[in-house]
Amino acid sequence: MSEPKDLRGFLGGVLEARRAVRRREWEVKALRDQYQQNSGRLDSRSRGTSPDRALEDGQIELDRARMELREREEQVEEFLSGLSDSRYRVVLKLRYVEMLRWAQIQKCMEELGLYYSERQIFNLHRRAMEEADALWERNQ
Repeated sequence: MSEPKDLRGFLGGVLEARRAVRRREWEVKALRDQYQQNSGRLDSRSRGTSPDRALEDGQIELDRARMELREREEQVEEFLSGLSDSRYRVVLKLRYVEMLRWAQIQKCMEELGLYYSERQIFNLHRRAMEEADALWERNQ
């Protein structure tokens, strides 16, 4: 896991890790499907020579990607805990850890009893990012 140079790279690391997990899931599924369709004959796309080894290697890589995703999510949540306003922590967690769209964030905020228009959510996000940028700079 490389060290991000800026806050956006740090927060974006969750998305990158989530994409890596999704890619690995597709690869493992494709290997399983190929294995089942060919009655056990599988083209090995891995370092191993046997079909079972290819599937095992794919599962190991998937487990690693999932672990990296959890680590990145935990790092982001730990960083966000340093923000002064709980609304800032919530909106940034929903956006960068949960990967929600703006309308979904608005709905989640309403469920927490926080009623904002979409425009207000944008403004809250902007203020949260300003404070997060300042915190990032202090921690570097």
